[in-house]
Amino acid sequence: MSIERLRKTCIKAAKNRSVLTYTDIAPLLGLSMIEPDDRAKIGEYLDQLASAEHAAGRPLLSVVVVGASGGTPGHGFFKLARALGLMDAKTNKKAFCWDELQRLYAYWATHEG
Repeated sequence: MSIERLRKTCIKAAKNRSVLTYTDIAPLLGLSMIEPDDRAKIGEYLDQLASAEHAAGRPLLSVVVVGASGGTPGHGFFKLARALGLMDAKTNKKAFCWDELQRLYAYWATHEG
């Protein structure tokens, strides 16, 4: 799966005001959540996607990809958000996710993907 296909899948979820799990997107990428190397590759794809969206002035699209049990993105999402200057160590992770998800939904409600 190309980064563009991943982007379109995430935009569709945002437009539907829904989320995807890592398990949902793994097969689309030809990867498996069972394999540690594959999990790392999924994280790399999502980091590339979020970084490109941020550089374009858009919300972090990867916020729609969450863990099945926790309902929030994984550690890599927060690490990237800190690297981009969007949050710091004191930022409440759940509140940040909620706010970013709402920004994302609002953005894609009025934009074409």
